[in-house]
Amino acid sequence: MGRLRAIADEPEFPFVTPRFDDDSPVLERTAPRASELPVILVGDFRMRTDDQAWPILTGGEAGAGPRFDDAFVLAGRVAQRQRRRSRAYDPSQRIDPAFVAGAD
Repeated sequence: MGRLRAIADEPEFPFVTPRFDDDSPVLERTAPRASELPVILVGDFRMRTDDQAWPILTGGEAGAGPRFDDAFVLAGRVAQRQRRRSRAYDPSQRIDPAFVAGAD
């Protein structure tokens, strides 16, 4: 986990890139920081919205702790550049989401 700082007004925020699995303490480690700072969570998740980890990250563990929002949904729309010979992008098939949580 790192802490980034915006140059303009210098607020800090944690930037988390864990290797997430069922016993990863992501919520436990981010909870203290999310109560004070915005948190960005990205990683090699290899999970979709129907994965068992998704509701834990987006709803908290047993309904408690920080809840991460899906940055893709918050963005509202996505601009994409098509590569030659690539299929159209299907957002439901994305496997490495970006999440945000914490203080506004």
